[in-house]
Amino acid sequence: MCFRERKTLMRRKTVVIVEDNEAQRLSLQLDLERRNFKVGSAATAAEAREVVGILADDIDVMVLDMRLEDPVEPNTTGTDIGIELQHEHPGYPPEFLVHSAFAEVNYYKLALRLGAAAYLNKTETTRGDLIRHVRALSLKRALRLDRPQLDQSLSSISNSTKSLSAGIRKFCLDVLSNELDSCLGTPYAILLTDETGTQNCATNTDLPTGYDSVYTSLQAMAHGISNFASPYEVSRQEVKYWPKPTSSNEVKIYERLPGSTFIPLANVQNFRLSLGLFEPRSGEAKFAEETGKLAAVLSQYVRSTIVEHFFRILIHLDSQKRATMLKSTSHLCLSLGEEQQRIIDEGIMTGQLIEGSNTHQKLITMSGDLWDTGTILTNVALSGTTQDYGPPFELKDVVERALIDLKQLMDLQGIKFNIEGSCKVRARPDDIYIAVTRVLQWLAQRKRETRPDVHAEITVRCTTVDGYPQATFEDLSNRLPQRLREQLFLPFSVSLNRPFDTKLSGPGVYLPLYLAKILIEEKYGGWLEDKTDELRGNIGHRIVMRFEPSGDTTSQPSPVD
Repeated sequence: MCFRERKTLMRRKTVVIVEDNEAQRLSLQLDLERRNFKVGSAATAAEAREVVGILADDIDVMVLDMRLEDPVEPNTTGTDIGIELQHEHPGYPPEFLVHSAFAEVNYYKLALRLGAAAYLNKTETTRGDLIRHVRALSLKRALRLDRPQLDQSLSSISNSTKSLSAGIRKFCLDVLSNELDSCLGTPYAILLTDETGTQNCATNTDLPTGYDSVYTSLQAMAHGISNFASPYEVSRQEVKYWPKPTSSNEVKIYERLPGSTFIPLANVQNFRLSLGLFEPRSGEAKFAEETGKLAAVLSQYVRSTIVEHFFRILIHLDSQKRATMLKSTSHLCLSLGEEQQRIIDEGIMTGQLIEGSNTHQKLITMSGDLWDTGTILTNVALSGTTQDYGPPFELKDVVERALIDLKQLMDLQGIKFNIEGSCKVRARPDDIYIAVTRVLQWLAQRKRETRPDVHAEITVRCTTVDGYPQATFEDLSNRLPQRLREQLFLPFSVSLNRPFDTKLSGPGVYLPLYLAKILIEEKYGGWLEDKTDELRGNIGHRIVMRFEPSGDTTSQPSPVD
């Protein structure tokens, strides 16, 4: 048995080699240690169990010879050692790599039972190939969802950032880049695309960080050209045909591109992530890997779902923040409604408020709205999105019903309405009625902020896009500036008009788009977004309400009739 350890500031990955051939075992151990891996090795089953007992959960990768020439346990294979480890340490097992000169059916079955990542034939695999597999598998384990430190890291990121974009950037800097430093041993850059553009958010090279149009092009080609079996490789000939660099930063980027390789890692919501590997310069990597071969192995193991799961966890943590805000807003609405009712009662008792007056009625309406809204928000915070709401219903029918009711409660004269198309939704009709009514209410109120020469018009188009039912609401009104439209769906947004001159009542009158968004997204798993930027000019707004597929395309009677 042989076990060595070197001190280093970087977190080292741990590899255990179970191999009876001493020359092969020690040679591989030395090569891995030179590349900053901590290595334990064993020639027999007993030695392997001893090493596993010492390292246990710290083992990242096990390289297992299948047939061990062990006189004490002649029938024990390397996979048997791995299976024993899985049983004894089920919480966070290592990645397993079988490296054998024998390709027997029973050995393949054992490897499948173990869940080995690969079965490499010794006669067909070079030492460099084996080391690249170890690098990629150590990274795979570090990025697995069952990593014990992951929850703590992601919770810390979520608690210390104010937005999802900031959280993902922090994840790339604090988690992903550290693991790349530990595993790859080659120059890299992490390209992240968010709402602002594409940036080099983390690198161990002299490449400029921050946003740049060249990074945008590389990201597009990484996700548009490559796939997981064949990453995007930038040839020296290809770079010659690229546009001339226009800045010193672009010159630096261009200099590193020939021979580089880009691997798409994730494409979640508005975020794209890719990893670029570069040919090393002097002093950048002591034992550098061939970028193309390393990228191919990384693509085999570090698939998009791994990093996407991290993104989804970040999104989930961000939704937990929204859930906290949802509960806080519901409690605020309930307490404000209760407090306002108390003030109304005191005003009438002291004679400061005349019962039945316009002021009294307005205050009563506001109090009731706050109370009803708080009740709905509380219900949404406690509800899931998997309930059975009965057969799908026609969304257009709900829109028509909401419009009829609004015409009785608001001054809609001079506004032309168009309702087009058809699609079916599976949800509680009362909830969708509230959401649709509040969107129409907000659009109708924009008439007051529109110059007289603009003809007021509201169009609702019901369609099904890729199986997802959706309603697109558009109006013709003076467009709110971007700064205010960013606040459309916030509670008590300053961009909303207060409906004091209407007869509207019911939940959500005073925060219509917020309540509509909460009902659609938090309760039904859909989304409600401002898509106004898709329109040309400076007139009009576009709000899109999309639902999960209804799973039913047959006609059903409208439940709101």
